[in-house]
Amino acid sequence: MAQQIDRVNFGLSVSVLLGLTLPLLVFPSETAAALAAIYAWIANTFGWFYILTGASTLALVLYIAFSRYGAIRLGSEEPEFPTVSWVGMLFAAGIGSGMLYWSAIEWAYYVQAPPFGAEPFSDKAYDWAASYGLHHWGFVAWAFYSLPTLAIAYPFYVRKAQQLKYSNSAQYWLKGRENAWPARLMDSFFMIALIGGAGSSLGISTPLISALIARLTGIPDGFALELFVVGICVALFSLSVWLGLTRGIRRLSDVNLMMAFLFLLFVLFAGDTLFILNMAVNSVGHLLQNTLAMTFWTDPIANTGFVGDWTVFYWAWWIAYAPFIGIFVTR
Repeated sequence: MAQQIDRVNFGLSVSVLLGLTLPLLVFPSETAAALAAIYAWIANTFGWFYILTGASTLALVLYIAFSRYGAIRLGSEEPEFPTVSWVGMLFAAGIGSGMLYWSAIEWAYYVQAPPFGAEPFSDKAYDWAASYGLHHWGFVAWAFYSLPTLAIAYPFYVRKAQQLKYSNSAQYWLKGRENAWPARLMDSFFMIALIGGAGSSLGISTPLISALIARLTGIPDGFALELFVVGICVALFSLSVWLGLTRGIRRLSDVNLMMAFLFLLFVLFAGDTLFILNMAVNSVGHLLQNTLAMTFWTDPIANTGFVGDWTVFYWAWWIAYAPFIGIFVTR
């Protein structure tokens, strides 16, 4: 096992992790305020770049898919898992915890402060609220996931790279120097980004789960309960990884997919079924009608903060997770 660990990447990643977490533990309020200020500066200064990156990534992925390169087969073996299980693992790894939280309440935030100058709580606000969730979790998000998947899968399956790691995506430029410092730096950045993405997901989903437990059991909702929830999540994840892809992650993803499907059916038939169906169809149409405007909108005139608070955050979140999803899908 020791020979399988890249000590340089491991040491660098742990050092950065400690450097980020220790201030949070010692000075939680001050560090949180500093991080919020840093994000606000990045969103205000480079928000346009994130928006342009999302649009460019989507355009590039569509070009690859419909060009002659889209016919290149990645892998020659029969699929290891059924399509349903593969889709379940992809969704569970890619958007599972965030979807659990935001799918139920995201629209409410948009209705209160809608985009494109719509009046709060107006009919237009509800139209934008229903379609913007699809936008933030839709085409651009999966384009961010698809691009590193192609970049990692092509050298692994076609050029027969010896190891499955993020620096494989730069194999053409590395030219056989897979252990040189640029490759190690790329792999270290991958680990740091993964920690940031996973931390965001855990930070979003943990308060929701602890609040539900407190509501159902009467246990006071506080730091101790949230710490318990984090421990359970880490234990389940560690167990699934220890059991392996087939016995662990696949089974856990299958259970997640089944529970999500049953919950979807419950909401559909226990709620206002006709309204849900009408709103779903209307939202898809509204999304398709306004996709270009939503993809390129930077809100330069009113500068309401919607793009920085939502779209830029989502694009940064998907980018942070994208290398991990690329390796996961390649495997």
